[in-house]
Amino acid sequence: MVLNQPTWFGTAEEPLFGWLSYPQESLVKGGVVLALPVGFEARGARKAMRALASALAQSGYAALRFDYRGTGDSSGDFGSTLANPGWLDDVTSAVEFFRECGVRSVSAVGMRIGATLVARAATGNQLGLSAMVLWDPCESGRGFLRELRALETLRHEEIQERHDGSMETAEFLLSADMVESIRSLKLSESAPTKCAERTLVVVREKRPLSSSLRDQFDTAGVEFKTTDEQEALIG
Repeated sequence: MVLNQPTWFGTAEEPLFGWLSYPQESLVKGGVVLALPVGFEARGARKAMRALASALAQSGYAALRFDYRGTGDSSGDFGSTLANPGWLDDVTSAVEFFRECGVRSVSAVGMRIGATLVARAATGNQLGLSAMVLWDPCESGRGFLRELRALETLRHEEIQERHDGSMETAEFLLSADMVESIRSLKLSESAPTKCAERTLVVVREKRPLSSSLRDQFDTAGVEFKTTDEQEALIG
């Protein structure tokens, strides 16, 4: 049987909210941090991440899905939140949550910009992950923002230009500082072999990893898979 328990973690000043899924009748083999996308992409991904958390729990693992600061039920104001280092620190806090619970083996799965955050946090903060899955990762925050802008163009006939560096979507108003913070995220600044013992990169057939980044990641301990099922999750 799988148990799903709401939980708070992080600092007392900026607590983060998450859902912990774990097996009721067996010892936990390890912990898995699940880092979601942001904004419109998070809607479709939540169901997939819930299903993944349940499957992991059924296999004997504890899975933690969480809201980044300034989003969902976590503390903070999105308007004053910074993705770098703010959301990077949130990934680190989720890993530390398992460490503090006595879980020795901790892995992480990140989807889209969540994958970028996981890889960057694991590289910069030396999280010592057992395994890491980068699920349809955004190669850069700049590219993510460009795609977000294109999506808004498709969803609305008219978009009012903002000349102060900020960006408005149907979900959020990203301040100029937030835009610059997201733009600074680069998957190329990650080092998979230093992030985790094993790394799996899952990409879409229509969105393969760039040749330069694949060459950088194509090393021992890194596996690549291609899927055509991603569109239904975040499209």
